[in-house]
Amino acid sequence: VSADTIKFVCNENGDITRAYVVESKLARVTAVNNEKVSLNNGVGSIKIEDNDIYKDVAKDDIVLVTTLYNTSATASDAYTTVTKAETVEGKLTGYNGVKQITVDGTTYDAYLDNIAQNKSVDSDFLQSAPANQIGETVKLYLVNGIAYAAELRQRSTLWWKMRMAPSATRLIP
Repeated sequence: VSADTIKFVCNENGDITRAYVVESKLARVTAVNNEKVSLNNGVGSIKIEDNDIYKDVAKDDIVLVTTLYNTSATASDAYTTVTKAETVEGKLTGYNGVKQITVDGTTYDAYLDNIAQNKSVDSDFLQSAPANQIGETVKLYLVNGIAYAAELRQRSTLWWKMRMAPSATRLIP
């Protein structure tokens, strides 16, 4: 499963003359000033005025980066859009390995094979599929509707061990 799309360029007769793959990926904003936005995950610094960057972009935002016309966002002929990453947050209600993940009863295709790479985007991202986390609150980061990264938001289960003492019962965290 991939969220990449294919774009076709046609001539005036409607014949396809070129095709190219448009790749989108997650990144974290590492710095922002009046002229540039710096992004991790191999993107680099891109000029705000030459690209489509969402309003109020801020340091530490998790974003979706789509670069057109070149594989490098910093190339002079590239045009890059940066949007705040789409997220879904809720209770993990199921998963199928790294292929699908279900949150609050809605199943999303997943590209969690790529999860090790996405860990470089943000240290809070899970390093593997959320096995044995059913019922926990998770946040999915979506790329064109496909879950590309996940983070565990909170653990609802606290494990307590009860130990009996001769004269009292104590709960020990």
